[in-house]
Amino acid sequence: MANISEISGDSNDGGDPNKKPEELVKKPEEQVLRRSRRIATRNENQNKKPKEEEEEDNRSVSFPIPNELTEACVALIRKCDYPSLSSVSSYFFNLIASSELYETRSRLGLSETFLYAAIRFPDTNAPNWYILHRNKVSSLRLSKLESLPPVPYGCSVVTIGQEMYVIGGLLHIRRLQLMTLIDCRTHKCRSLPKMKRGRYHAAAGVFDGKIYVIGGFRMRKPDAEWIEVFDLKKQSWESLPGPYPKTSTDSQFFAHAVMEDKLYILGSRCLIYEPKRNGEWDATVNANPIWNLWKVPCTMQCVIDDMLYTIDPQCTLGHPIVVYNPKDKTWRPVKGESLGSLPSYFFSKSEMANFGGKLVILGSHGSCYNTGDCIGKKGIWCVMIELEKREGGEIWGKVESLDCVLGDINFLSVRLCQTLTL
Repeated sequence: MANISEISGDSNDGGDPNKKPEELVKKPEEQVLRRSRRIATRNENQNKKPKEEEEEDNRSVSFPIPNELTEACVALIRKCDYPSLSSVSSYFFNLIASSELYETRSRLGLSETFLYAAIRFPDTNAPNWYILHRNKVSSLRLSKLESLPPVPYGCSVVTIGQEMYVIGGLLHIRRLQLMTLIDCRTHKCRSLPKMKRGRYHAAAGVFDGKIYVIGGFRMRKPDAEWIEVFDLKKQSWESLPGPYPKTSTDSQFFAHAVMEDKLYILGSRCLIYEPKRNGEWDATVNANPIWNLWKVPCTMQCVIDDMLYTIDPQCTLGHPIVVYNPKDKTWRPVKGESLGSLPSYFFSKSEMANFGGKLVILGSHGSCYNTGDCIGKKGIWCVMIELEKREGGEIWGKVESLDCVLGDINFLSVRLCQTLTL
């Protein structure tokens, strides 16, 4: 009876003296269950917060690790793994899209150079964006960027910081007025204000926070819309009234490059535009020796340390790769034993790029290298050349690597290359 009284004494009805002993022990497990429910309800009420307080707590939830520490840890991760990390949560997506993260990477000496290439397959109309990176076994590979739209044929591209600006181009025989900004941190894009005129194969360069776009449409003489300038701060276009070249020129160009704050333009003749000198055109351009080796049909080029590198199919200077120094206005060959294996015609569908101070050439020719390493092989091949400056102004190059970076497909073509440091 003692045990029964202990249990019933905690219940609401267990102490009734009018109940018989057999009624007190009739269902003791039910009494225990009721007691447990009352305790659980009491604890729940104690822990329960007002709705307003609960919502306030939800809004204030933050990542348990300090932002500075998280940023430093993420900075140590390779950039090629960022897309996977950004899909984990909105916190990581915003962190990877922030400029502070890339400032930390730069401060820690962890910045990486990435090459973006427009690759066209034989069964597609427009090229698509690919990025050159090292995979987990440290091999160079080109990977398609599914989140980006196709690259308009004949567009012009400039890079500013961690962004690329895609200007104009051709779509169904129509010149585009569009300019698209690609954020290379997140590989997202957005449209910017349109140009006043559609442009195709225009020349473009960045000077003092403004994008200068020249030509890109058929005309006999430059008119009031021949030069348009996009102000990055105001996010608006304006037309420059001139001055214009004194000599007649084409308005669709084969290539262009920026050196020493000047825009070098290759058309039927070479033009040199100087935005920082009130838009002057170099009057001595016809006598400039840059015109000697930078010409059609070989129009691939890139600028490294304010010098123009290109291919000379005729090997005029005894070597296939040549470099132009605008300071002394001279051409020099890029010397090197390993470069002697490059054929005079080199790649038939290729592009050059400055890859962190190294010279990169992407090409799809079936016989792109005479050493036998890739003769007759398919796909896109990448030659990485390390450059060295020697006494007397000589430039020497050494083939650092030769890799097939995309597929086992014939008739691929590389339309353009751009590099950024992230």
